[in-house]
Amino acid sequence: DNVAPPVVSRIDPATPLWGDTVTLTGQNFSYRRASVRLRVGAWGDDAPLVSTSPTQIRFVVPNWLDAVNPNYAITVTTDNGQTTAEQRLVLN
Repeated sequence: DNVAPPVVSRIDPATPLWGDTVTLTGQNFSYRRASVRLRVGAWGDDAPLVSTSPTQIRFVVPNWLDAVNPNYAITVTTDNGQTTAEQRLVLN
């Protein structure tokens, strides 16, 4: 396994709607879905994962996100550490 912490280089699309599938591209993720946690914003549950690989994570935009403050940080946690993406998710 990798020993470096995860790195998020891109969020696509960066302005999704609720229920859309979003792809994070980066490095040092994991094929083991159970070892990947993805949090959108500071509160709430983890976002539902569709798939994971060492270079991509696909997730569904949770319906519990609030449109009043539609700008959210994305935090990825794996067995190798945690990172918050520089780019933010902005609900459309």
